[in-house]
This record gives sequence, structure tokens and C-alpha cells, in this order.
Amino acid sequence: MTIAPLNIYENQVLPVGLHNLSKSFRPNLSTIRVLSLGTKFIPKWKFEKRNTAFMYFKDFLRKMQNKVYFTETKPGFFEKNSKFKVKTNWEAKIVHKEVEAFGWRVRDKISEMIESKIHEKVGQNISNKEKTSLKKLILAKNKNIVINDTDKNMGAADADKQDVVDECVRQLSEQKTYLKITEEKLKYIISEIQTKLKNTVESHLYKGNCTKKEADFLLSKMYIYDIPHFYIIWKILKNPIVGRPICAGYNWILTPASIFVGHYLKEFYSKFENILTDSLSLVKILEISKFDKESFLFTIDFKSLYTNISVKDAMELMKRLFFRYQNMIPNAHLILELMDIVLKGAIMKFQEEFFMQILGIVMGTNLAPILANIYMAMLEEELYIICIRKNIIWPVMFKRFIDDGFGVIKCNKKQFSRWVEEFNNLRENVFIDKWVFGNHVAFMDLYIYKGNKFLIDGTLSIKVFQKPENKYMYIPFKSAHPRHTIKNYILGELKRYVRINTEEFNFLKIRNKFFLRLRNRGFEKKKLTRWFSEVRYSLRAKYLGANPGNICYFQGTRESMADPLLIKISEETLKVATSGATDDSTEVVSEDEGITTIEDIVCQEASISKGIAKRKSTYSIDTVLQKKLKTSFECPTVSLLTPKQNREKLCCIFPGSMMEFRKEIKSIFAAETATLLSHQNMRRTFKNIAIMPVIKNKDSLKNLVVKTKI
Repeated sequence: MTIAPLNIYENQVLPVGLHNLSKSFRPNLSTIRVLSLGTKFIPKWKFEKRNTAFMYFKDFLRKMQNKVYFTETKPGFFEKNSKFKVKTNWEAKIVHKEVEAFGWRVRDKISEMIESKIHEKVGQNISNKEKTSLKKLILAKNKNIVINDTDKNMGAADADKQDVVDECVRQLSEQKTYLKITEEKLKYIISEIQTKLKNTVESHLYKGNCTKKEADFLLSKMYIYDIPHFYIIWKILKNPIVGRPICAGYNWILTPASIFVGHYLKEFYSKFENILTDSLSLVKILEISKFDKESFLFTIDFKSLYTNISVKDAMELMKRLFFRYQNMIPNAHLILELMDIVLKGAIMKFQEEFFMQILGIVMGTNLAPILANIYMAMLEEELYIICIRKNIIWPVMFKRFIDDGFGVIKCNKKQFSRWVEEFNNLRENVFIDKWVFGNHVAFMDLYIYKGNKFLIDGTLSIKVFQKPENKYMYIPFKSAHPRHTIKNYILGELKRYVRINTEEFNFLKIRNKFFLRLRNRGFEKKKLTRWFSEVRYSLRAKYLGANPGNICYFQGTRESMADPLLIKISEETLKVATSGATDDSTEVVSEDEGITTIEDIVCQEASISKGIAKRKSTYSIDTVLQKKLKTSFECPTVSLLTPKQNREKLCCIFPGSMMEFRKEIKSIFAAETATLLSHQNMRRTFKNIAIMPVIKNKDSLKNLVVKTKI
């Protein structure tokens, strides 16, 4: 729906429903209104339980005590201890009375403030009927109906639990891909994985191929782990609708090894010009490329790429690649051995049964998108040689983002089909099942076509592509997100429109549609007008030149960014693990520590600039990846000293139930910090450290009504 609401619906969220795949679920209007808010929506209740307000306070004081202990190496002389230590909950034996007094004063004042306002009602952002429907959805979670996001971020979908189970069983019953194993066999395989991993790491540590920090990182999940669970999200764009298999291995034994291998394997990206990292990189390339007027555009799509890549073939190609570029990475043998262990240790659990993937790469592992990219790039090299030998026309340009390819070729449709046929003959399981050839194509979130500029100088035009099935379930304005989060995702989306659209007219059209769609999500006209005025098409060169990095997108992570974001998170996790941080280091993560999945990360850019302290190990996989997919999102440690910000941040985390008291808590911390710094020894320790409170986001609808484990 692209029509702004009438006055009677002013600033209200119009119900758009959800993709109802169930044969029995018939939601009433209140339930439809709740689900129309989107899975990112954060509800706000009249009464909040605040008995857990200080659940992280003890750890905060421990960090303050440790900060003094680790920096005061000599009387009156303070310095940072740069020796790497495994992060623990260790607490200094020496208790500094100034820090202890600071903690008690802050806690007492916050407690008094909570007591004085405990009976105050907080304005809720959903009606009583909607609240009743939401409570019913929470109680009925995964009992008869399963609710989850869909593939390609097309909005939420519900389905009968039995249908979800049947689809999972159907996919796991493919004997070519999955092997069912007994619990005894599982224990044997896990034991074998642990032995191989430990022996490999210790052997290369002895040889000097990895550091002690890297070895600790690789073995950090040896004995404390969760078996990855198998689940699906519905591909509603397919006919018939099927499930996309995902294996959530965020806390598996081999997750650190997968991150480690992916980090070094990505170094080979620079050796292949066909690999795209995102759609923006293609926009920049097409901006400066000119083509013959007789050229045609094409896109290709590989069928189930991850699960069709032969592990044996992938290992052979990687060995060949490592041999070709022997000086590319220093620890090639370690990387190859770890890669072999990771690819052959694909264990998963569904309900109470265990399976092992024997064909392909497990979707959801950190290594998967990087390995698939390089594997396909090497197949393209083979194809190029074959095309030369058989006199088959090669594309003028060919770029590929994992399993989606775009190119420009100077030939007719029949000649292009020969190129596709040769590609499909390279490997038995890897083949193109869909391709488009013509003067205009849709690729990722881009619509590329021959416009007026093509007739003049051979430059292609680009505009934003949006699938018709998209329900545009932007985060409503009344969601309990921090206000800067709401604003930043809108500005981020507008800047994306500016970057993608090569013609201002197309930008103005999509901007107007975006404005009306936001009005349907409850945004005020005046506020939107003010925010929209901040992004101008005249600044396109600036937006294209800037690194978009952590730009906010309205649906969390867009379909084209899920795998790159997974890679980026892995890179930051590894950097944290080997950065040499000590127990007294302040770890900085997103202030908007929202409860979300890896596909639902919203507005990192604004939140990273604010920062909060993490609660767990600096290099623990559980700290970063488990939080992405299970409970809450935390950004890995970032540099504490930046050009704009040269102060560390030591933050006390409060649960989302304290969001309404944010201003009062900040003022209490400011006043008591000033008192703490009045002591000379405390001032020497904390003068360059910002001591501040950070409030977590509350649970979103996804955390309340969605559960991937069945």
C-alpha cells in the first residue's frame, strides 16, 4: 500500500498483515495489527518489572576496581598493561574505598528514584486489545503456529507447526546431502573433532604458525559449546513455497576456526576481479564504465549454491589457490587443515535427532560466504579458458555476489545460452537454474537498464529495485527504540536511494514513495519533512565516496548484506581476540544493544559512536555471535582512541526496563563521577575515561513471538 492514510488514521500504523501460510490460523484484527507492526517493533507496557535493574552493576564495579589495579603498577605512576590475558571474571583483591563508595552512592540514588516512581504508569504504545493479542501469541509460541521472518526480508510469515516440521524433515531426508546419525555416533564425531582441532592447533603453535592468542581463540569452544540447530525460513518468492535451510552454529566447537579461516581466506579476494562485496561496489563500477551500444545485460542465479558445493572439490581448489599464491598468507598449512576440519564437521540437531551434512557448505557458518565466493571465482577462471578454446564469447563485464551474477555481453541470446551451458558443465551439482537476458535486468537491490545516457555515451542507468511482495514493514515511529535509532535508519535509507539512483528523477520518485510508506507506519508529516530535508541528491558524490560502513537500513539487514555482515562480524571478532586487550580494557559495543538476530541488526553507525561496555570475554565467540542470533546484539570491541573521540568509555549496563529513567540515571552518574574525580588518585586513573550508564533496548516482537528451535 503506497497511499498515505486519511486524517482518521493520522499518525497510526496501518495494518498490512503478514504472509499467512497456515491452513488453520485465522488471526483477528487485533492480532493482525500486532503482527503488522513488524518483528523489529519494541512494545512498551504500562508497568515494567524493575527488580533486575542492577543485574550488571557488580560486574561494572569489578571493572572499575580492576582498572585501578591493572594501571597502578607503581605508587603514583599509572600505565596501561598491554600483556594479553584470557578474559575472566577475576576480581582484584585490593578494594579501593573510593570506587566502592561511588558504587553505593549511585546504587542508592537510583534505587530511591525507582521507588519514588514505581507506581507511575508508563504510556504504552499498543492498545489493550493489541496487548491481549500479543500475550496470546507469546503463550502460543511454537505450539501450533510458527512465526518467523521470511527469506529476502519480505516480512513475517506464519505457518502450521506441522508444516514447518514436515519441510525440515523433507530437506533433512535428502540422503545425498544429509546423513542421520545416532547419539553414540555423534559423541564419537565430536570427540574426533576435538582431538583433531587440539592436535592441529598445538602442532602449529609449536611450529610458530600461530600465536598463543590465536591458539586460545581457536580452542575457546572446545568443551563449552552448543550443537548447531537446524531450522528454515520460508522462501515466499518461490513457487511452490519452500524453506531455506539454516544451521545456527554460533556457539559450536568449530565456530572460532570458521572465523579464523575466513579471515585469512578473504585475503584472496584481491586476486579475483569478478567478486562483489555489495551492490554499492557495482554502482561505483558502472558509474565509470562505458559499453558498446550493441551490448546486452544479463543476470544469473545458481541453484542452492551452498549445499551443492562439493567439500572435496572445494579443498582441492583451495590447495591449488594456496600453491599459486604461496606468499599470500604466512600460515597456509594451518588454514587448510582447519578448513578441512570445519567443512567435515558439519553437525546439526533437529528436535531430538542428529544429522551430519555430507554435501555442501553449511549455511550460517562464517566461512561459507567467503569460501563460496572464492570457489566460484576459480570456476570462472576454468570457464574462461574453456570459452577461449571453444571460441565462446566472454562477457565484456561480469560481476558476481556469491550466487547472483550480473554481466554485460556483446552477443545474441542464443550465443549467451552457450556460455550458460558451458558454465553448467563445469561441475555436476553447481549450475545456473535461472537467467535473464535483455536491455534491463534486476540484480540484488538494483534495477540496471539502458537509459538516455546509454544512447549518448554508453553509460548504464541504475535505480532502486523493490520486489512487489515487499510489505515495507519499516520500524513504526511509536516503537520503543531510542529516537536517534529511528531517525538514523530513515537517513540511512535515503542516502542509499541517493547512491543507487543515477538519475535525480528516479530518486525523487522513490523518495516520495518512501515518505508515504513511512506515513503509513505512523510518522508525523512535519518530522518526516525535516528529516528528509537533510539528505539531498546534490550530495551524491559525497555519499558515493564515503564508506557506508554501518548504515542503518529499515528492515535491519537487507538481503544483499546478510552474508557481508556475517563476514564483517567475524573479522571484528577475530580482531578482538588477537588485539592484546587486558582485563582492565574497556570494551565498547553498541549503545542500542537491541534484542535481534543477525539479519535484524539496526543502526550500528549511530550506536557505535556512543558505545557501551560488553559483559563477557573479549574474544569469546559466545560474546559476539551467540548474542547476534540468540539474545541480544553486541558490536565487537572498537578502537577507543579515534580522531573524534579520544576517551575510553567504562559503562554500566542497565536493562531495557530502565529506559524511561534514562535522563535521571545519566544525571546521577554525572554528579557522582564528579565526586569520584575529586580524589587525586581516582582522578589519575579515570581522568581520560568516560564513566557512563547505557540502557539496553527492550525485547522486540521477534524475541517475544519467534523461536527458531522447534
